[in-house]
Amino acid sequence: MSIHFEGPLFDGRAQRAMDDACDDARENIAEFAETHVLTLMGAAFRHPTGYYESRITTTRLSADTSRVHDQGVVYGPWLEGVGSRNAPVTRFPGYWHWKRTKALVAVRGPQIAEQAVHRRLPEMGADRWHSTSPASSTRSSPTPWRPGTTSGSTSTSRRTRPGTASPVRCGRTGSPRCAARA
Repeated sequence: MSIHFEGPLFDGRAQRAMDDACDDARENIAEFAETHVLTLMGAAFRHPTGYYESRITTTRLSADTSRVHDQGVVYGPWLEGVGSRNAPVTRFPGYWHWKRTKALVAVRGPQIAEQAVHRRLPEMGADRWHSTSPASSTRSSPTPWRPGTTSGSTSTSRRTRPGTASPVRCGRTGSPRCAARA
């Protein structure tokens, strides 16, 4: 007697598809963060020169970590509102664009990751999966994928200095100013 296993799970296609889904999720989350922080800057900056916005970039730090940052622009902390020359020293409180983006990414990141996994499910053999519950045993179609059924985590880099790290969390969510722009 011999047993032969075949399919995406056994020949490595499912693992490759999951690795690709993780890469897609990391890239999509970083792209979302970069786009959002640039949108906040465009809406908030009163006299933009374009230099600070041009320095916003995404850097891949490792296989599972990307960092959205301002490349160390010296006045970045002041624009964010965490510099030594912000309020109460001056009247300028900062724009809080990084902090607000971090909060939105913390909320939307899992959804973006689920979408990336969902796009790769056919490569993992999802079209062959059937439910084994008695109630659905009469159905011949595969069990559909449902949002929220996958689990995982998305790595982000830690803040090295204010205004330079990958957005993960935001503050001032209760203020009318944040609600109007978020």
